[in-house]
Amino acid sequence: MKVLVKNHTQHVRRIRVFQPRTPEFRCDYEMAMAIAPGLFIELIISFEATNRGEFTDEITVISDDFEFKVPMFAYSPMAKIVFEPFINFGFIQIGGRKKERVVFKNEGNENGNVSLSVPETDGIKILPRTNFVLEPGASTTIELIYSATESGIYRGAIDVSSNGKLFLNSIDVNATCVDYMQ
Repeated sequence: MKVLVKNHTQHVRRIRVFQPRTPEFRCDYEMAMAIAPGLFIELIISFEATNRGEFTDEITVISDDFEFKVPMFAYSPMAKIVFEPFINFGFIQIGGRKKERVVFKNEGNENGNVSLSVPETDGIKILPRTNFVLEPGASTTIELIYSATESGIYRGAIDVSSNGKLFLNSIDVNATCVDYMQ
């Protein structure tokens, strides 16, 4: 990746660039005596790792009384699991059941293992399964079934975990349980 360091002052400036501390990152640039006003120096940031994971580091650019830290991040290819984070079952008569569907999609470039969990006392069933694997670009639909047992407003959450990147880690669930008079 290229990073340009430009001299926005009206004076010629010398800069110093401090290398990243971790061996996976490297910063290469042409050693210039000084940078004239309006000109820039190009830094080439490279990353190479032998193991998987999330890496972070920084380079520091210094010139006279100016210091700026450039953060660097690198992530291994991973699954990116997306889904609807809120399900509203609406009104449900006591003793009744209602179904809603949730679509899970893997927008990443690695297989994603997904696991769903909900307390058994919540009256929510997850069908067909609570654990599944999504290939890159694939999607799957699960059904949530809520059984109303007493009147009132139900608010709960289904915990979502994955070996990939999750933007949210739960699905909020809402239902209004009522007893109809005839």
